[in-house]
Amino acid sequence: MPTATATTVASPVIPLKASHHAPATSSSTATTLRSLYPRAARAFLQRDILLTHSLLASAFALIHPPASVSTQNDALASARRKWDILRITFETTLFSSPPSSQDPEHLPSALKANLTLSPESLITTLHARSLQLFTPSDHAQRPSSAFLPAQILVTLVLASLKLDSTEVGRGMIEDWLAKQGQETDGDDPKGYAKVLELYCLHVLPRLQDWEYAEDFLTYERDLPGDVRQQYVQSLRQLRAQAATASRVQVTLPSPSSSSASTPSRSSSPAQSDSSASSSSTHTATPTTNGRVSGLAPLTPSHTPTPKPGDTLHPYTPPHSASSSSIASTATSRTVTPHNADRSRERERAKAGKTRRPAN
Repeated sequence: MPTATATTVASPVIPLKASHHAPATSSSTATTLRSLYPRAARAFLQRDILLTHSLLASAFALIHPPASVSTQNDALASARRKWDILRITFETTLFSSPPSSQDPEHLPSALKANLTLSPESLITTLHARSLQLFTPSDHAQRPSSAFLPAQILVTLVLASLKLDSTEVGRGMIEDWLAKQGQETDGDDPKGYAKVLELYCLHVLPRLQDWEYAEDFLTYERDLPGDVRQQYVQSLRQLRAQAATASRVQVTLPSPSSSSASTPSRSSSPAQSDSSASSSSTHTATPTTNGRVSGLAPLTPSHTPTPKPGDTLHPYTPPHSASSSSIASTATSRTVTPHNADRSRERERAKAGKTRRPAN
């Protein structure tokens, strides 16, 4: 019986001690994470890949998802956001600027695996990992963007823009907007405004979806009126600048045509044969891909340029039977009157000899 009594008394004490030390443990963990963060940030800025990865691994060995919806803002909430932002930035930077060919062999396996992914797959993987980190453990359904802080979403979308995966960034924002207010009270107006700024002034313009961006801002009602108007004005300015840049790009010559640009000196109205031949040496020849240069019509022909006062004669190509017949016909018609006069003179001379009296 005493043993049974002792057991009965001891059983409720253990959970009490555990609950008593739980806040202290979270507090000490937060302190440890605060001391590690400057070292990790400095290692990242110095591009010390191995040290950065090691410190990140040490930090996330201590960081776990919140226990429940009611404890999202626990003692580790701030550390959870800061360290995830650093991890996303580090892995995105490593992906966009990988180390030299010798270094990847020395990278940790997780980082080497990231380098084998496509940009879209990497961003999708980072997004799924963040959802799992911020979704409470007691949440019955799969990880949801309803729990994702706006700061983390902004970091992920900026990473998608950096890696030219704009469509993935758009999908993340639209999923986040669709689930706002479902699980949390959404009491972060500054974060919400930042997400919309990124969505309407960066993501949608990159996708040339100008009309939808302005319509979205027109019908949006959670932003303050002055902020919404500022976004609309900025969007219209960006659209005007993009239209101007597009027109300039259309009018600019392509690289192939610019290399075959016209001579800087304008040709005189009447060129001599020598000047024509000298200018032909500066005429660009067609490129090897079959495109004819725009200066091809300016190339002098093989016929000499007629000079003022010269008599123009029809040019007849050599070795042409049809042209020879035309030329012979024209010659006979031209010389016929002259031959007739000579014939009449010879006939008169003969007649005079026959009429001369004999001596």
